[in-house]
Amino acid sequence: MFVSLYSCTSSSQIPQEEVEETPSVEKTPYIDAETDPGTGNIIGQVVWNNQGVASNEVLLCGELTTFARSFECRGEEFRAKTNTQGEFSFVNVPVGEYGIATRIFESDSWLTRIETVGTIKIGPPQTFSVKESSSLQLKPINLTKPIQVQSPSPRSTVVQKQPMFAWEELDSASYYSLSVASTDSLEDTYEISYNFTIAANMQKSQHIPEQELLECIYKWNVDGWNEQGERIATSGVQTFEIANCQNKIE
Repeated sequence: MFVSLYSCTSSSQIPQEEVEETPSVEKTPYIDAETDPGTGNIIGQVVWNNQGVASNEVLLCGELTTFARSFECRGEEFRAKTNTQGEFSFVNVPVGEYGIATRIFESDSWLTRIETVGTIKIGPPQTFSVKESSSLQLKPINLTKPIQVQSPSPRSTVVQKQPMFAWEELDSASYYSLSVASTDSLEDTYEISYNFTIAANMQKSQHIPEQELLECIYKWNVDGWNEQGERIATSGVQTFEIANCQNKIE
């Protein structure tokens, strides 16, 4: 099975992130359970903004391989849908290592990582060990909704060296963070590190940078956060270029 990876907007795809150092997290607990011989269970919950996401598809793969904008599920494959509380379970799964992918609501895109509060688990997809006569309790899988950008529009050319970044306001977001980084290609949509955040805790849905942007091509991303510091929405990475830039290579 070969499918497209996570994308939050219709204008761009968000590829798997580059490997970065991430905060340590507690080990996922195992709970004793009655299962068939040689099998165990996996249980978890899909949430958005602290609410369970109902009827959401979850895929368990014997081997989960990711590429730039896609992933492939190999080996044994199990499917489940969440209940009204966003909970799901895989029962009597053969003992072994598995990867997990979650459909992004009703879209054709999938999430192959699990977010923790205020951070993103970055790098290859996480794998989980199924142990005999045990239920593995996963951390909640947090989905994000799309933020529609207004300016600069995707892959556009702007004249201003201090362009206004603007996006559609999201009622459920308590504040926004804006990240901007130079790049060498309008095709570069790899996720931007939070080290390049130029504005955080913004209540409004627009921002003009204090300093001029001197490079030729930039990528940018805006995230929406709830009061608990959980990312609940993202624009995905957008790119634009600046006309008559100083460092243009002919």
